[in-house]
Parts: sequence; C-alpha cells; structure tokens
Amino acid sequence: MQGKNLAYDVIWSEPALDVLSTFDLKTKTKIMDKVEFYLSNNPIQLSKPLKGLFAGLYSYRVGKIRIIFAIKNNTLVVARIGMRKDVYET
Repeated sequence: MQGKNLAYDVIWSEPALDVLSTFDLKTKTKIMDKVEFYLSNNPIQLSKPLKGLFAGLYSYRVGKIRIIFAIKNNTLVVARIGMRKDVYET
C-alpha cells in the first residue's frame, strides 16, 4: 500500500514574490524550501493563527522572517513575507 501525498499546493502572491526577490540567494532558498517542503505538509500544526485584521490567515516563522498565508481547499496561498516589525503593517 502506497502512502498518499497530503502536501498542499503552494501559490505565491505577487507581493510575496516581490519581497522574496529582495533577499539574498541563501535566505530566498531557505524560505522557499521551508514553505514548499516543510510547511506545505502540515501548515496548521506548524503555524500560528492570526487575529484582528489578519483573522483567517496564519503566520509561519523562518528565523526573523514571517510568512503570512491562507489555506483555501488544498492550497496554501502565501500572501506576505517580511520581517516581523514590517509584515503586519496595513
């Protein structure tokens, strides 16, 4: 019996990709790997649900960087990426 791949599909928003492109290659690779190969397999347990203006979204930490995302059906939608002090600004 083969195991099912339960990983969520990942979609990167344009604003998230814009910020991602500003990081050095090592940081960019680390963020993408953490999201694509780690977070996408278990997003609810690995992240923190947000409140207030960001209710319905989740936060995942990679070092000092926060990844803000939504879960829609079997898709993880990365909405924002940034340093903690900046990522929650509206």
